[in-house]
Amino acid sequence: MRAIETISNSPDADLLGEFNATGSEAAFRALVERHLGLVLGTAARRTGDRALAEEIAQTVFAILARKSHELVHHAALAGWLHRATAFECADALRRRRAHSDKVKHLTEHLSHDADGESVWRETLPLLDEAIDALPDSDRELVLLRFFERRSFREISKTIGKSEAASQKQAERALQKLGQSLRRRGVAISTTLLVSGLAAKVAEAAPASLAATVSQGALAGAAGVAAKTTLLNTIAAMSYTKTKTALVVAAIAAIPLASKWRDNNRLENEVQELRHELNAALELADTPRSKRPVSFRTRFDRGPETRAVATPKAADPLPGPVPPTSHEYARMWEMALFSSDPVQRSIELSALLKDLTPENAPAVAAAFERAKSKGLRFNEERRLFLRAWGALDGRAAVANAVGTDDVKATGEVLAALAGWAARDPYTARTWVDSLEDNKDQERIALGLIDGWSTTDFHGAAIYAQSRPRSSSRNKFRELLLNRALLSGGVSGAQNWFYSIPDDQHNEVYKRMAFDEVIEAMLYRDPASAARWIDQLDGKPWLAGSAIGKTAAKLAESAPKESLDWLMSLDGLTDKQAASSLGSTVGLWAQQDGRAAGNWLSANRNHPHYDSMAERYTAGIVKEALRPR
Repeated sequence: MRAIETISNSPDADLLGEFNATGSEAAFRALVERHLGLVLGTAARRTGDRALAEEIAQTVFAILARKSHELVHHAALAGWLHRATAFECADALRRRRAHSDKVKHLTEHLSHDADGESVWRETLPLLDEAIDALPDSDRELVLLRFFERRSFREISKTIGKSEAASQKQAERALQKLGQSLRRRGVAISTTLLVSGLAAKVAEAAPASLAATVSQGALAGAAGVAAKTTLLNTIAAMSYTKTKTALVVAAIAAIPLASKWRDNNRLENEVQELRHELNAALELADTPRSKRPVSFRTRFDRGPETRAVATPKAADPLPGPVPPTSHEYARMWEMALFSSDPVQRSIELSALLKDLTPENAPAVAAAFERAKSKGLRFNEERRLFLRAWGALDGRAAVANAVGTDDVKATGEVLAALAGWAARDPYTARTWVDSLEDNKDQERIALGLIDGWSTTDFHGAAIYAQSRPRSSSRNKFRELLLNRALLSGGVSGAQNWFYSIPDDQHNEVYKRMAFDEVIEAMLYRDPASAARWIDQLDGKPWLAGSAIGKTAAKLAESAPKESLDWLMSLDGLTDKQAASSLGSTVGLWAQQDGRAAGNWLSANRNHPHYDSMAERYTAGIVKEALRPR
């Protein structure tokens, strides 16, 4: 048998192949040790229950052992394990909810978002769903990089691509992940997402637990009652051996944007980086013949540096000298050329603190130099322009526009957003001056973006005042995200109520209601049902909100979902037929016998035919589902 070191460094496919060929417990245990943190962390996030998460981890690895011969073509198992964990979590939660009072669950759990929540608190419950929605190759890469802490060198060997290609794919995957979260009601930039993921989202699983899970999974695959073995072993472990505090509890209490900023260790690393950058700049600008053996940077770090560089100990220690615009721009260039997107985000965030109206044009020139070399840092440039816009909006917008006609580019929108956050009315005057510009409505999105961060009500009124705008759907999406970020679900509901009930905003308000409900369904479906109850009969319910809410409730309580639908007075015949039929169809896939009994007891219902048709379709779909 190979040495332990060799086994632990082997690719997933090799370990799985060895386990299939020889039944090697060492190979299987190496797989468990490698991926247990990912599985345990995912289960803990989705269930909020550490004990249940450990049971799920046991089950997932037992399934891996049973299906190992089907997975030998996987270069890495992270993606498969993440999806398998998500399925097991859903089943476990469904079983647990089946024993609770479902009616009470639908009516008594009110939303707790009234006081507002941080970006990361909003993100965590939806993170795994968004990751699971990524294409297979992107999901695998995100999991390997951030959940299993692999370097790009290791990742490139695993997926068979170069390091540069792996890094580029990682950046695109993170952008897709951010877009997926935004569709779920969480507005988060790629930069903030990278910073939060870099704070470590996987569970740190102890070796003792990995050994237990490995043994239990193998036993479970062979038909032994491994779950009892695992739970008994864990109960016998000391607190110090099983202390793997959930990342959810550690991060949910603070905003994502300030997670790394408030971390002393990381803050020190950023400061060290800035010192080193300036030292390199000063040395590079000094003729080689005049370079001292030891030199001191302009950012003097303390008495130790001073003692080496200056023989006169009595001299006063000079304070930090700000870099010139040229030096500052070169620092930006060095940060931009960092190959690691995580490190690049950290460095640029630190540099933004020293941005001024005076040095901003030099940084803009640095981006142009990079562009002339074929390198495009689009997101980083937009971040810079937004910060510049907050300092000198007119100059930032002029730089983004360039010499061409004003177009609704991402750079123009970013600069305008920064301007509007600082001086919305002057920025609005500039937008209104573009009356003959075909892109005016798209450009107005940047105005609303920045304006809503400092005066949400004013931005919302401005959006409502443009009923014929071609960008109205984007106005509404942006305002919803901003309301959710600043005030949670209550903030989004208050924004909805502020939309006037006039003919110009009738469709706008109905679509806003659907979108607020959809955001609520990701957080607490019961509160969405309760809000619909309160507004029963209102014209805003004519959209898709009721059907989506019923479908979400039916995932855990299909009968109660049907009872709720029947209790609504304002349903149109079309809504009732569609919603009741869909819910019965979903129930038929979960429990065909129970759904059939309920349907038989409601033969006289006016929408019996449509429900029976969907019931039959659900039964057929379940029968054809791959096992």
